[in-house]
Amino acid sequence: RVLSFYLSYVAIMAINGVTEAFFNATASASQQRRYAVYTTVISLGYLLMAFELSNWFGVLGLIASNAINMILRISFCSVHISSYFANFHMASKTAWIQQALPRPPTIASFFVMAALAAMTHKHLLHRMGLITQRKGIQLLKQVALPML
Repeated sequence: RVLSFYLSYVAIMAINGVTEAFFNATASASQQRRYAVYTTVISLGYLLMAFELSNWFGVLGLIASNAINMILRISFCSVHISSYFANFHMASKTAWIQQALPRPPTIASFFVMAALAAMTHKHLLHRMGLITQRKGIQLLKQVALPML
């Protein structure tokens, strides 16, 4: 359960990295100063939230507070990105999001690759006796959990 929460958080971190990189590349000095103040304020809120949520939910609370912090940072940068692209006379302020998303054939290929990976796992590893479900869970505990 912790691993699935953490993997969701990794995806949020990736989005935050892209939006912050774009913001830092295109924002003026005054906009960057405003962002520094914003991140300072939400960092203070994050400290309180991390303390409380980790007391209530343990590690999951800490991951959730980190995710909320990243989402707030993404929101700030997304507002800047929308106004930046509005200067290019796009149809709407959210048109940049639609253009940034993968096209349907790309999304379909993700699902095909996921299905192929699942079939490979089932047929090659389980049927050939290379790995059993119990061994897979043990391996996951030995490798993945110490990383958390």
